[in-house]
Amino acid sequence: MKKIVLISFTLFLYGCLSTPVMKTSTGNYSISMEDNSEIYASVKELKAKVMDEADKFAKEKGKIAVPVSFDEKPKGNNLHNDWARVDYTFSLVDAAASHALPLKSNTAAAVQGVKQQAAQIKHQVLQLKQQAAELEQQTAELKLQAQAMRQQQKQQAKRQQADQAKQQKSGPIDYYNELKKLKQLLDEDVITEQEFVKLKSKIINQ
Repeated sequence: MKKIVLISFTLFLYGCLSTPVMKTSTGNYSISMEDNSEIYASVKELKAKVMDEADKFAKEKGKIAVPVSFDEKPKGNNLHNDWARVDYTFSLVDAAASHALPLKSNTAAAVQGVKQQAAQIKHQVLQLKQQAAELEQQTAELKLQAQAMRQQQKQQAKRQQADQAKQQKSGPIDYYNELKKLKQLLDEDVITEQEFVKLKSKIINQ
């Protein structure tokens, strides 16, 4: 009877209902705490209190409590049975091995470093892809220019062939007879001196 009165007085004094520490199926431990008053209405304060209880439990066993997970529920709007609640899961490690705990932070820092390197590599890959796209565009432009030059060379070759064929068809020009005929026209006063010079220049330049 005295024990029940003591528990009731404790609940009334602290305004919290805490479950005993229980071992889970995964080998961890869990403890839950519910605020039945306005004293620990803040989930943050309730969380600190439940961690304190876990630390006391671990200390009794000569170990250290290491957080595994938190399940937090803030106080609701209902007047009854809607209290703030925290479910805390933790594991126990030997106090002598507590110096190994900072490895978690080192691991987190290593993971963060790997993520940063991955982001940098991704950025470099994007830059390389952009450069490759630019090179591909430049290559396509050079191909078009080369095709245009080849087409131009073909057309020029065709014109040269046509000119050569025309010259071969018409035969070589007899400059001597042409000039002789022109001089004869001048002597017979058929053409003037100016016309003679002009026609002579035309024949020679053919």
